[in-house]
Amino acid sequence: MTTTTMTTTTVPLAQPATTRGRGIGAAYGGFWRRMPRELGYLALTTVIGLASLTVLRGLESLGAGLLTVLVGLVIFALLLVLTRYLGVFELRRLRWARMPEIAAPRWSAPFRGKTFFKALGDVFGNPHSWLYYLHSGIVNPVLAVLTTAVWLPWILASVAAATTPIWASTSPYGSGATLTLHGSLFHVGG
Repeated sequence: MTTTTMTTTTVPLAQPATTRGRGIGAAYGGFWRRMPRELGYLALTTVIGLASLTVLRGLESLGAGLLTVLVGLVIFALLLVLTRYLGVFELRRLRWARMPEIAAPRWSAPFRGKTFFKALGDVFGNPHSWLYYLHSGIVNPVLAVLTTAVWLPWILASVAAATTPIWASTSPYGSGATLTLHGSLFHVGG
């Protein structure tokens, strides 16, 4: 008969990294210091996502249409190379926004010094190409649509509320005009 003994030790709970050694006010201030960079990142994501949605879907359609004559294979390979460069740019944007570092994969030159089919095989066989394609073709456009749906009304409502004194003084209702929100519509009243 064997017995097993277990020893327990208590480990103190760690504070979150954002507030360790600082007060709540300092963490809140850090949030507001990061916000312009993060909003700039999201605003640029909107532009890049909608543009990549348009360009990538057009190239996909062209490649699918020309796949029977094997030109579509080259177009799909060029599409994967294009998304590689979009992915490299995305990693650079993440560094500019001071987000956590993501290691970039090592790439070889896609077509330099290779036969045609070897170059195509290297492009199609690299999993990072497909990962960047998924990010550029699916994640970025979805993020662009969601970001636009959130921040565009937020920005418009903020500008409307901040400029109320200006347009209220020029309103046909006189200087006592008010701006009220009814459902999703603004209403100007006297």
